[in-house]
Amino acid sequence: MALRSWCSLALVIALASCHASGRARSPRSSTISATTAAPTASTVFVEPPGKRVFSVQNVPLATGEWLTIALHPTEVQIGVMVSATTALEACPATINGSLVGGYWPGHNFGSCLPLDCTGRIALPSTHTHEWHVAFALRARTAGLIRTATINYGNGDSFLLIVPPSGRGDGMTVSFTPSSPTVGAQALAMPETGPPPGVQLRLEQGGRALTVTGPCNFPAELTSCFQGVQPNSPVTVTLRGGPPSSNTLGLYLEWLP
Repeated sequence: MALRSWCSLALVIALASCHASGRARSPRSSTISATTAAPTASTVFVEPPGKRVFSVQNVPLATGEWLTIALHPTEVQIGVMVSATTALEACPATINGSLVGGYWPGHNFGSCLPLDCTGRIALPSTHTHEWHVAFALRARTAGLIRTATINYGNGDSFLLIVPPSGRGDGMTVSFTPSSPTVGAQALAMPETGPPPGVQLRLEQGGRALTVTGPCNFPAELTSCFQGVQPNSPVTVTLRGGPPSSNTLGLYLEWLP
């Protein structure tokens, strides 16, 4: 099913559930109001606001733990849509995943904001395209992030995903590149060296991507996975991981 149709169907189902609980409004346009304290984050996108979309799946969280997503957005608000077994809030964060709290250009995202009853939020605009920023999806109680879908306008190809310490094994990231190469590397945080005992599996259409070589786009990574079919979904899965006291990051680059 096309992404646009899927998003619309998901919204109809979610809104019906919210209405039954007495917490939702009937939307009059392509946006709905989120239950947040800050008016700068009160609009949730029904359709992707930017040109880049990716999903993170299968991230368990203990109470108070968070999944960090670091990226380089444009001024367009970042759209977040989550399916999880626990209530989540979106918080500014440090890029290495170590802390909730960090610099957000525009100074309009200084505290955590709850996702609405459909699991959606549009983060405040950074008002710039010059910065790498990070936000965290923090669990109020223990649970599982089944799928977190992020859509945004990207300033460059940088993306770093940092699960809580000891919880990266089995995490999956899915996206659709327009490039014939994809950059993917596991990092031991915060040193950012290669972590021992960690494997990355890249698949496209049931086929494993194993050949590496130069990237065909400007990238901080020195090599990419080659033989990628442009405009077809790619899945990256982390297997293994460092001890629970250490943090694992997944660094990804591709052209949208």
